[in-house]
Amino acid sequence: MRPDVLLVLAALGAVYATGWVRLRRRGPALARLGRLALYGGGLAALGLALLSPLGSAASRLFIAHMVQHELLLMV
Repeated sequence: MRPDVLLVLAALGAVYATGWVRLRRRGPALARLGRLALYGGGLAALGLALLSPLGSAASRLFIAHMVQHELLLMV
């Protein structure tokens, strides 16, 4: 497990969620729940690519490296 990557992903999620809540207080139409869910899904995909066994296999297997690239680029 990479605590540095986990810390960065958690910090990004916290900053985004804080901004989303502040914007939501101004008006519900400005900060829709779907955007928060999509951002969370993007962070989850980053976590999957970087923190799962796929991340450690990417240094040994070319196919795992390419799957990791696709997760990082397509999402």
